[in-house]
Amino acid sequence: MITIFRDKSILTIFSLIAICLVTHLHIFFTPVEIYTTTKSGIISDILDKYIVSIPAFIINVLYIFIILIQSIRLNIILNNHKLFSKSGFTTALAFILFTGLFTNAYEFSAALIANSLIIWIFSFSIKLYNHSSPKALLFNLGLLGSCSILLFKPLALITIGLLFALLILRAFKLVEWLIFILGLITPFYLLLSFLYLNNNLEYIQNFIPNFHFQFQLEQDPWYYFTLSTIILFALSGLITWYPNSNRMVIQSRKSWGVILIFFILALFGVLFINHQKFHTEILCLVPLAAFVSNFLLYPSKKILINFFLIIIAIIVAHKNMLLIMGN
Repeated sequence: MITIFRDKSILTIFSLIAICLVTHLHIFFTPVEIYTTTKSGIISDILDKYIVSIPAFIINVLYIFIILIQSIRLNIILNNHKLFSKSGFTTALAFILFTGLFTNAYEFSAALIANSLIIWIFSFSIKLYNHSSPKALLFNLGLLGSCSILLFKPLALITIGLLFALLILRAFKLVEWLIFILGLITPFYLLLSFLYLNNNLEYIQNFIPNFHFQFQLEQDPWYYFTLSTIILFALSGLITWYPNSNRMVIQSRKSWGVILIFFILALFGVLFINHQKFHTEILCLVPLAAFVSNFLLYPSKKILINFFLIIIAIIVAHKNMLLIMGN
């Protein structure tokens, strides 16, 4: 099966749609739950006020559409910037499979939508390396990073990653950093001005992320089985990626460095931002899919890949069964 996704063809797109529908088979039996939480950002407020009243069928279709668009968009970005020695759709496949492993990804939430912002941020970031006129790009990147925090507060960690991306991809130039910082502070400056003029300055705390260490033991053995699968799947991707990265051009290696930074910061968010409330583990989807796609793309022997796919199929079937029977 994996051979299909190592090629670029219209058949692969239809295969991705089929895999996505099978992974989220629950949508044919039960409506996707819309998860909202207070003080997480504008996206959650929009979901709470406007989206919850939409018919369940439309929500289910929109849910699948978002996952497919995110997976294919990420795949196209990585292929277009030559982050792999050969093109395929393994990144999109990995992304869809991970949405089947993360329990919170079965819900329509601000965190799921926020992945689109992460993909957008990464797309802007890797253009910095050889951009002939980067000033407008830097301002827009800062603007996008700052707006992302307002839309979903846990994305503050990914915005911090932009500072590392700038260090990795560009030689230090004070003017460029000032332009980036100007773009970064502009939305908050406008927000502060608006709140001040309306005597609501105390509401600024609603837009500031709250970081604190938290760890909660789970009682469900399936949780640890799934977590172990995710960790081993991710390690397989990292182990496969490393030797192949040495044969890449410097721009590709630096782009992978940015993805690695985003991954580390996303893991930091799982530990230091209340993931039970904000579902921050979903923010790991983008960098995880990028690295694991190496494992799905390069090895000629497919025994280990097929083993992982069988394990993932068992976990996904279990999660779907719980959702369907719970209804």
